[in-house]
Amino acid sequence: MKAAPMRWNVFTHEFHNPCLLLRAGYVATYAIRLVCMVICLELGTHWSPCFALGASGAFVSTGPFEIGLLAYLTLNLMWFKFTIIWRFARLWALLDGVEVQENMVRGMNNNYSLVGFWKGWHRSFNRWLVRYIYVPLGGTSYRSLNVWVVFGFVAVWHDVEPKLLAWGGMNALFMSVEAAIVPWAARTQTPLVRMLREGPFWRHACAASGTSYILVLMVVNLTGYGVGIEGTMYFLQQLFSVQGLQVGLGTFAFLFSATMFMFAIREVDEGRAGRGRSREQKGQVNSKAVKDGAGGTSGADAKGGGGVDDDGESDGDGWRGDALIATVTLLTVAMGWLQSQ
Repeated sequence: MKAAPMRWNVFTHEFHNPCLLLRAGYVATYAIRLVCMVICLELGTHWSPCFALGASGAFVSTGPFEIGLLAYLTLNLMWFKFTIIWRFARLWALLDGVEVQENMVRGMNNNYSLVGFWKGWHRSFNRWLVRYIYVPLGGTSYRSLNVWVVFGFVAVWHDVEPKLLAWGGMNALFMSVEAAIVPWAARTQTPLVRMLREGPFWRHACAASGTSYILVLMVVNLTGYGVGIEGTMYFLQQLFSVQGLQVGLGTFAFLFSATMFMFAIREVDEGRAGRGRSREQKGQVNSKAVKDGAGGTSGADAKGGGGVDDDGESDGDGWRGDALIATVTLLTVAMGWLQSQ
């Protein structure tokens, strides 16, 4: 049901302790969301054969704008594909009265860092890797070295291919850079950085760095699961043309605005989590159900609005995330179709 290795203690807990907050209405809503995702995937793959274009290499006959659309749409439809697989398995478990954790907790269009992205992508597998590989190797004490072992294992676990090994290496490299720079920028006393951090444009600087890592995420995942190493190199070469630079700058500006919007979403989620913790402290929440959740759905997520787990991370975008990625994907499909006419 998990489509990945699962921690033994989580399995035994979820088997013997069905969630106390599970309701038939939530299961029905979850099933409707799954059906809507299947429809969006069918429409996307029907009107935009991006997987076929990437696999065949036919994309080389298009321009930078079309290649950019192909890259973005490929990643969106890939998110749909894997999410449908895992949500179908989770829905089946819910119908059996066992609530398992959501595997895809954030939509692809609601991520701006490698760490956040991989925490929310196939979360059951991510936690298995942390428990049985990352922590035994020393955890955060040797983070910059451990991520190479973890991503190397994940690459081989998928398949032994050069593009997947390159995918694992790039993930490890950029995650090491992110793990080093983010804490340094938050606490360094360098005059220039401190002045920026205390000024009105710190949020914009963070959004610019988040935008850069969205582009990194696109390049990394296109290499491993899209057009391969040669296709990615061709894609990057196209960016150095006049039209490519225009497309690149326009994409950066669009993603910069999107990252600022993501910041606002995070603030709303944090505010909701704070209110939820206050209610719990006042005894207005069933504390046993909350504490025994072990990765289950939070109250906010059960209502479709998303929530935050005990680690401070979102426990699911809910219908908001589904609506966001469906809208963006279908708009991208429409843009590609109009461009081809």
